[in-house]
Amino acid sequence: MHLPVITLGLEQAILFAIAAVNLSIGALVLSKNPKNVVNMSFFAFVLGTALWMSGISLLYVTHNFAFDKMALGGGIVMLFGMTLFARTFASREPVSFRFAWFFLPLACTALLLPFGLYILGIVVDENGIIHAILGPLFPVYALANIGHVSATLWFLSRNLSVARGKQRMQILYLAVGIFIFAGSFIVFDLIFPYLGMYQLNLLGPASSIAFVALTAYAIVRHQLMDIRVVIQRGLIYSALLGLITGFYLVAITAFGSLGAQSGTAAFLGGTVTAAVGIFSAPLIERCFRRMTDRIFFKDTYDYAEALRNLSEVLYTSVDFGELTARAEAALITIFRASSVRISVPDSDADEEDPSGRTMYVPIAFEGATVGAIRIGEKRSGDAYTSEDAKLLATFAYQAATALSRARLYEQVKRHAEELEQKVAERTEELRRAQESQRQMLNDISHNLQTPLAIFQTKIERLKRILVNDGEVAGFEQSLSALSNFIYDLLSLANLDQAASEGTEDVPLTQLCAEIAEELVIIAAPRGIEVTSAIEPGIVVRGNAKRLREAVMNIASNAVKYMRAEGRKEIRIALARADGGTELSISDTGIGILPEDRERVFERFYRGKNTPYDARGTGLGLAFAKRIIEQQGGSIAVESELGEGTRMRIRFPDRK
Repeated sequence: MHLPVITLGLEQAILFAIAAVNLSIGALVLSKNPKNVVNMSFFAFVLGTALWMSGISLLYVTHNFAFDKMALGGGIVMLFGMTLFARTFASREPVSFRFAWFFLPLACTALLLPFGLYILGIVVDENGIIHAILGPLFPVYALANIGHVSATLWFLSRNLSVARGKQRMQILYLAVGIFIFAGSFIVFDLIFPYLGMYQLNLLGPASSIAFVALTAYAIVRHQLMDIRVVIQRGLIYSALLGLITGFYLVAITAFGSLGAQSGTAAFLGGTVTAAVGIFSAPLIERCFRRMTDRIFFKDTYDYAEALRNLSEVLYTSVDFGELTARAEAALITIFRASSVRISVPDSDADEEDPSGRTMYVPIAFEGATVGAIRIGEKRSGDAYTSEDAKLLATFAYQAATALSRARLYEQVKRHAEELEQKVAERTEELRRAQESQRQMLNDISHNLQTPLAIFQTKIERLKRILVNDGEVAGFEQSLSALSNFIYDLLSLANLDQAASEGTEDVPLTQLCAEIAEELVIIAAPRGIEVTSAIEPGIVVRGNAKRLREAVMNIASNAVKYMRAEGRKEIRIALARADGGTELSISDTGIGILPEDRERVFERFYRGKNTPYDARGTGLGLAFAKRIIEQQGGSIAVESELGEGTRMRIRFPDRK
């Protein structure tokens, strides 16, 4: 038994290909969200389109009238899906069950389809063109189709009037595509057949190319239902199929020209094509994908990678200016925007751009708006996607904390700078006050020197006149105390200047030995024994003159506050200690009260148990302590009342 040979013309092949592409797109849209009315209606629309085009193609190929009902039924399904899709897409109104009554005429048209009342039969002329024998209810079928096409365009125009931004552009392209497709369908497949004209009835199905093209453009340009991957893969695999088919035909022709039989040529051509396809198809597919990525995904980015980069900017910058500058640069790179501006605080309140070509998002922290991010148009001219808006909103949420932290850091930094400036100003004021005080003490001291010299001269005359007069001796003693006090004031005032005199290597062993010798001379008239234990070769860093003054001052105090009865001894000891040198001056004097020990180094302080005839100015130990600390050393006191006192001085090692 021989099977009938079916000749597939170019027109029919194109219709089958268009039907397959439409059906694939519809199936993918439905698989993404099968329960969504928009996705279901879109699938019904492309399914009806595929059935209608396939039915017409099979009529031309087989001349079998049975496929007429397939074409007419596909048209009914197509109209149902198209109208429902137009009603639900980008509509703010929910679809109620009452809307089902709108499809009652179309349902009645579908119920009458099996009875053959629309087309009674077909006739094929000598040119292969099919002429339909119209039935009595064909005008009813045509009017039902025209009514639903009109309703579809009305729904789209209504949604278009209220849509904004990206949705408006999507509806606009869909409306144009459906208008071209539906208009061609009405003219070439309803009106012309009613008038007996069948030469152009294939233009109706072919016009769906306009719908597919505009839908694809909306998908690529305005992310309609985000099925760009399917369009891209469909083009890639179609191109691969075309290349493999072409290679197969070339291989068959080549083997045929070499004298092979048709069956052998087909077998060899298929084998070679399969071998070449296995090794070359993956490489070609990757090349096509890279080429088409520039068209379909030219402004895309990896969401997770982009968010990671933005988070890194936020949490590695603490300076406010650096943070905003780096964040703006990162956003420009990610969104490929013409401009990005982060305003903190936000002085100009904006609203979202209805066209979707710019983006604005406020930065809120703890319920209050602290700033805003404004993204200018893309350099490509495309509108921003929902993924772009989501990424920007996520970044704004994270940026609120980071920018507040940076602002706080900036405030703290500025406050620290202000404090530093104030400290510098106060330090300068203190320096000037100390300088003024020192100058005042100098002036007082120098101004008192002349009267004191005059008084001293007068006392010398009185002593020659009034020999052994107690009042003259007392006056001389008071004058001497005053002179010593002025000298101490002058020395104390010049201590700050001494800090800038410079340092040198001071042979402390020699200096202490000299002081011990001098102390022997001073202490001998009072019956005080002076002993020493001075380690040789000790050298410290300091000012020799000032160190001598400090040590001599302490030693003089030991003589001054020696007990009246009992063992009288002053001992000077110098030795190397851990990490430095220790000099101690101990005595068997009257000692210091416990409550006085912490205050003996204060200026003008004199202990409560100090004998009246031994009272000084209260500046000696303060003077000594200040000198020792200027030389990098420290001084401490150990004392027991009635047992004596020990002054311990420590110097660091030379550097």
